[in-house]
Amino acid sequence: MADLTITPAHVGLGNQETETQLVQVGEAVVAGQTVFSDTTDFKHYLADCDAAGEDDVKGITLGAAAADGYVLIARSKGVKLSAVLTVGESYYLSATAGGIRPVGDLTTGDKVTFLGIATSTSVLELAISASGAVHA
Repeated sequence: MADLTITPAHVGLGNQETETQLVQVGEAVVAGQTVFSDTTDFKHYLADCDAAGEDDVKGITLGAAAADGYVLIARSKGVKLSAVLTVGESYYLSATAGGIRPVGDLTTGDKVTFLGIATSTSVLELAISASGAVHA
């Protein structure tokens, strides 16, 4: 398998209980990308499992924003993605900046950041956990 192919125009809240937060971004983002918070400027940037300090995912973007703009992110509960998900599959942070991939695509050396489990073919139930562990 590969990273999910997400159509930004079709990303949204998965249910009415989805926890969201308005954040400032330090680079351009589109809906459906994973972001982390930089500890220097406190802006959010695209997360990446094999880049130092970029694996502590804070959420998935629900819209688009230019650098220094603001965007809503989903932090927990359901997020609707336009990608076709496999029900019951676990999804993780990708080595592609902002990307999401299934558990089977983790490779040696990747920092393991669990994002959630697909509860339907379009909804990812977020339970984000940046373990800090490196995949063997």
